[in-house]
Amino acid sequence: MKPRMIVLALTVALATGAGCASRVQMCGGTTTAEAVARAEPAVVAFKDHLKKYDTGSDMDIYFSDIRHYDLVIKAAESTFEYEFVPQSGGYGYKGGGASYTVSRQNGEIVRTEYMK
Repeated sequence: MKPRMIVLALTVALATGAGCASRVQMCGGTTTAEAVARAEPAVVAFKDHLKKYDTGSDMDIYFSDIRHYDLVIKAAESTFEYEFVPQSGGYGYKGGGASYTVSRQNGEIVRTEYMK
Protein backbone atom coordinates (compact mmCIF):
# COMPACT_ATOMS: atom_id res chain seq x y z
CA MET A 1 0.00 0.00 0.00
CA LYS A 2 1.41 3.41 -0.92
CA PRO A 3 2.03 5.95 1.89
CA ARG A 4 -0.72 8.29 0.64
CA MET A 5 -3.18 5.40 0.67
CA ILE A 6 -2.19 4.59 4.26
CA VAL A 7 -2.81 8.19 5.27
CA LEU A 8 -6.19 8.08 3.53
CA ALA A 9 -7.07 4.84 5.32
CA LEU A 10 -6.05 6.39 8.64
CA THR A 11 -8.13 9.46 7.81
CA VAL A 12 -11.21 7.35 7.24
CA ALA A 13 -10.61 5.34 10.42
CA LEU A 14 -9.59 8.11 12.81
CA ALA A 15 -10.52 11.59 11.63
CA THR A 16 -13.69 12.27 13.52
CA GLY A 17 -12.55 15.56 15.02
CA ALA A 18 -12.02 15.22 18.77
CA GLY A 19 -10.29 18.58 19.10
CA CYS A 20 -6.77 17.25 19.73
CA ALA A 21 -5.21 20.52 18.75
CA SER A 22 -3.75 22.78 21.39
CA ARG A 23 -2.61 20.93 24.51
CA VAL A 24 -0.87 17.64 25.22
CA GLN A 25 -3.56 14.98 25.39
CA MET A 26 -4.48 11.47 24.40
CA CYS A 27 -6.93 11.58 21.56
CA GLY A 28 -9.02 8.71 22.94
CA GLY A 29 -9.56 6.80 19.71
CA THR A 30 -10.35 9.84 17.61
CA THR A 31 -8.19 12.63 16.30
CA THR A 32 -8.16 15.57 13.95
CA ALA A 33 -7.64 15.35 10.22
CA GLU A 34 -4.44 17.39 10.70
CA ALA A 35 -2.98 14.69 12.95
CA VAL A 36 -3.76 12.04 10.36
CA ALA A 37 -2.33 14.13 7.52
CA ARG A 38 0.96 14.52 9.43
CA ALA A 39 1.23 10.74 10.05
CA GLU A 40 2.83 9.87 6.72
CA PRO A 41 6.51 10.34 7.72
CA ALA A 42 6.00 8.25 10.87
CA VAL A 43 4.20 5.46 8.98
CA VAL A 44 6.92 5.34 6.30
CA ALA A 45 9.71 5.33 8.91
CA PHE A 46 8.03 2.59 10.93
CA LYS A 47 7.49 0.40 7.86
CA ASP A 48 11.21 0.78 7.09
CA HIS A 49 12.01 -0.19 10.70
CA LEU A 50 9.86 -3.33 10.40
CA LYS A 51 12.04 -4.58 7.53
CA LYS A 52 14.65 -5.44 10.19
CA TYR A 53 12.53 -8.40 11.34
CA ASP A 54 14.12 -10.99 9.05
CA THR A 55 14.91 -14.11 11.06
CA GLY A 56 11.97 -15.99 9.57
CA SER A 57 10.59 -17.00 12.98
CA ASP A 58 6.81 -16.98 13.40
CA MET A 59 7.09 -14.07 15.84
CA ASP A 60 9.26 -12.00 13.47
CA ILE A 61 6.90 -12.68 10.57
CA TYR A 62 3.99 -11.54 12.72
CA PHE A 63 5.71 -8.39 14.03
CA SER A 64 7.12 -7.38 10.64
CA ASP A 65 3.57 -6.67 9.44
CA ILE A 66 2.26 -3.16 10.22
CA ARG A 67 -1.27 -4.57 10.45
CA HIS A 68 -0.30 -6.09 13.80
CA TYR A 69 0.20 -2.73 15.49
CA ASP A 70 -2.18 -0.22 17.02
CA LEU A 71 -1.48 3.48 16.47
CA VAL A 72 -1.78 5.94 19.35
CA ILE A 73 -1.75 9.61 18.37
CA LYS A 74 -0.95 12.32 20.91
CA ALA A 75 -1.20 16.01 20.11
CA ALA A 76 0.81 18.91 21.49
CA GLU A 77 0.93 22.54 20.46
CA SER A 78 3.82 22.11 18.00
CA THR A 79 4.02 18.34 17.42
CA PHE A 80 2.14 15.10 17.01
CA GLU A 81 3.43 11.86 18.53
CA TYR A 82 2.68 8.61 16.74
CA GLU A 83 3.20 5.50 18.85
CA PHE A 84 3.04 2.10 17.17
CA VAL A 85 2.07 -0.47 19.82
CA PRO A 86 2.33 -4.17 18.94
CA GLN A 87 -0.73 -6.37 19.34
CA SER A 88 0.21 -9.59 21.13
CA GLY A 89 -1.24 -11.94 18.49
CA GLY A 90 -1.31 -14.69 21.08
CA TYR A 91 2.47 -14.66 21.45
CA GLY A 92 2.42 -13.15 24.94
CA TYR A 93 5.00 -10.64 23.72
CA LYS A 94 5.38 -7.37 25.62
CA GLY A 95 7.35 -4.30 24.59
CA GLY A 96 8.48 -3.37 21.14
CA GLY A 97 6.98 -0.80 18.86
CA ALA A 98 8.19 2.71 18.22
CA SER A 99 7.30 6.33 18.76
CA TYR A 100 7.81 9.17 16.28
CA THR A 101 7.36 12.86 17.04
CA VAL A 102 6.47 14.91 13.97
CA SER A 103 6.57 18.70 13.70
CA ARG A 104 3.27 20.37 12.92
CA GLN A 105 5.14 23.18 11.18
CA ASN A 106 7.08 21.22 8.55
CA GLY A 107 5.91 17.60 8.86
CA GLU A 108 9.39 16.27 9.64
CA ILE A 109 10.26 13.68 12.27
CA VAL A 110 12.00 15.47 15.14
CA ARG A 111 12.38 12.48 17.51
CA THR A 112 12.36 8.69 17.21
CA GLU A 113 12.22 6.23 20.09
CA TYR A 114 12.20 2.43 19.79
CA MET A 115 10.49 0.61 22.64
CA LYS A 116 12.15 -2.31 24.41
